[in-house]
Amino acid sequence: MTLYRTSVVIAPVVIVILLASTLAGIDRLAFRDVSHFYLPLYDYVAARTSQSWLPLWNPLDQTGMPLIGETTTAVLYPIRYLVFALPLPSEVALGWYVALHLILASFTSRWAALRSGASPMAATLAGVIYPLSGGVFFLHTNPPYLVGASWLPLVVAALVSRESMSARNRCLVAAPAMAMMILGGDPQSALHAMLIATAVYAARLRHPDTSGTRRMIAISLIAAPFVAALLTAPQLAASLSWSSQSARVISQDTQPWHEPPALGTQRRDVFQFSLPPWHAASLLTPNAWGRLFPEYQRISVMMPGDGRIWTPSIYLGLLAALAITGRMLRRELDVWVSIAIASFLLSLGHFGVVWLLQQMPAFLPNVDSAIGGPYWFLYRFLPGYDSFRYPVKWLPFFALAISVTTSLWIDSAKWPTIKTTCVIVAVLLIACLAAGTILCSLAKQPTSYNDVFWGPLDLKGGLKNLWWSAGHSLIALIVVGLTLRALCRQRRPPIFVLLIIITGIDLGFSDHQWIARVSRSDERTLLSHYRQEPLRTTSTWLRVRRHTGWPSAWRQTSNRSRLLEVAASERLAWFGRWHLADRQAVLNNMTSIQGQQIALFWQACERVTADQSDDQSTRYWQSVRRWLSINSVVIARSSAKQAMDASLVDVTRRTENDDAPRFRFHSKWLLNDNLDLDAFAEFLQAMDQAGGNPDPIIHSRDQALVQESLQTKAEYRITPISDDEVNIETDGGGVLSRPVLQDGHWRAEIRPADSQQWEAARVHRISFLKQGIMLSPGNWHVRFVYRPWWLPASLMIAIVSWLSFGWVAIRCLRIM
Repeated sequence: MTLYRTSVVIAPVVIVILLASTLAGIDRLAFRDVSHFYLPLYDYVAARTSQSWLPLWNPLDQTGMPLIGETTTAVLYPIRYLVFALPLPSEVALGWYVALHLILASFTSRWAALRSGASPMAATLAGVIYPLSGGVFFLHTNPPYLVGASWLPLVVAALVSRESMSARNRCLVAAPAMAMMILGGDPQSALHAMLIATAVYAARLRHPDTSGTRRMIAISLIAAPFVAALLTAPQLAASLSWSSQSARVISQDTQPWHEPPALGTQRRDVFQFSLPPWHAASLLTPNAWGRLFPEYQRISVMMPGDGRIWTPSIYLGLLAALAITGRMLRRELDVWVSIAIASFLLSLGHFGVVWLLQQMPAFLPNVDSAIGGPYWFLYRFLPGYDSFRYPVKWLPFFALAISVTTSLWIDSAKWPTIKTTCVIVAVLLIACLAAGTILCSLAKQPTSYNDVFWGPLDLKGGLKNLWWSAGHSLIALIVVGLTLRALCRQRRPPIFVLLIIITGIDLGFSDHQWIARVSRSDERTLLSHYRQEPLRTTSTWLRVRRHTGWPSAWRQTSNRSRLLEVAASERLAWFGRWHLADRQAVLNNMTSIQGQQIALFWQACERVTADQSDDQSTRYWQSVRRWLSINSVVIARSSAKQAMDASLVDVTRRTENDDAPRFRFHSKWLLNDNLDLDAFAEFLQAMDQAGGNPDPIIHSRDQALVQESLQTKAEYRITPISDDEVNIETDGGGVLSRPVLQDGHWRAEIRPADSQQWEAARVHRISFLKQGIMLSPGNWHVRFVYRPWWLPASLMIAIVSWLSFGWVAIRCLRIM
């Protein structure tokens, strides 16, 4: 029993060791979205939730957007709320947030293996392999998808297991886990889990069912997502409302479906981060293709079509490699092997059947390479699936399936098969090493492979990484093989524990090289040497970049401290969402789901400025700033500033003296309900000619508004009270506007200055990115309130659902 308990904590111990410096507050995670996107975002959300129990609107991104509607904000996710409510710096809280979900993934994957028939000790192997596999562990750089991966095993195992579980118990496990995935910001993985479970159920219809399991699964397939929807009603309502207005609903691709997608189209974006087939080599050795950072040694970039990298490796350990090979040798195709194959093929994305045919010279050159692939079929024929993106989001399913398969294989494998498998894996590993060596030796030093952050490609370094990785794998193969031999002779718990420890060390050694961290004290010291002007909290900023916006020296050189330079520069330049950490409003920042109107705005700007001279473009952007009441600019240049022997981005923040009032009153306006690109471009041209103060467009079909706009110019006086409240005195009717997006949920209340009786006023969408109300002559007090119509009903549904679910769960525990 002591050994059994010890084996369960091996994976959590490895995870804590790997993230120890981050958990202690010495370092912070500093690569990709976890650094420049989710760290400042969750810091901002934590501040908002400490001030208001349910913050709904985010005024600091673009011209405003729903806070809950952008699903990855995880406003309603309990674990995010609890972790970031602790008295910890946000950098440390985020480290604990990542660690807790990796540990959760360990326990849930172990539970999935147990439900699939693995012995307790073998199931513990799944609890080590899954969270430490490359496809899951590297999700620490993208926390919402790590949240989805951590709850995923509960949903899949509960809905596909043949174990005798009642429909009620299956739903009690799957429904809350699915709800946590949705609340944590990953509804796509919840949908994927349902697709996998439904496909498995459909495949089983061919076989007779004498135990009644199939009926229980069918009930749970219907009940689990229904209950999860009730539990997450406010989040789903907000997400559906905002998604219906997102840029993903814009039909940008006018090409025939069989042609390759053009740059900038939704179809091309959907298939970004497809897993190249040659990355399967990292199943044998963790570093088959070299390192990406802090020095650029990614030799796979020389392969045509390698594309953008989601995870550096999909390595699951040598034990998993042996299990995959062993199952293939015995031609065993159970449900988990089928899920592994399906999810791997889905993760290939645009590497479809046509891509395979295109490898023959001059064959099908002008045809979309994705055609015929599993992901392409989902994109083309599953309603609504085209609003999702990134095929590699299927990799956690592959990792889970292989983890469970490995635990089942351990329980049944015999030494003769293991010995043969070890030989085959050794041969494949040597072949992989030889292929990588030949690739590097045939290639000339490619100057075109310079990375904007990490510098020129280092072929020698990449090859050296490959050799070290192969050596690690060969040692691991020998040690794992000898341990398996001892295990086959005598299945004793100490040998099982030894195998679990070896697997944890194997994967921990692999994962260690992929954790990008910077010292918090070094970053603070570096930033303190970069002098900047104090920020005006009332400013709204336009972020501008010159060329790439990053020091050109980065592309030409590389060094071991580049990660610190990049992390500090991203913070300085407000790259991603770093402006939220300074509580500043920025128009052109990153978001998970971009609004349709803001996407149209940037497309229209490109059209308007395409043929403009530098002077005309400068004048145009000055007009845009006046129109949107933007009085400050932050400029990131490709030059570099030196601070403590580090090259940082050259950032200038400038506040203009232009008159940019937040509230404006217009006596004349236009009426147009058309929200397409042509109409926006035409409006921006008129805006430029009017110097940033054009007649507004009211997006309405109410023709009565046209007649009201024929009045003469009115005299008025505006006295702002706050961002959402204003006094206005006018002798004529008109439109009171402000630069805040109307997503359909803003309401306005008005009252005469000498009255306390508020009246409701309709808030119109004004000039694409603004909102406003109609006012008659008089002295008015106006306030704008964000009040979604779905909020009261969805909150009530969720509260009642959680109480009912808790009552049922408690009753079930008492019966058990």
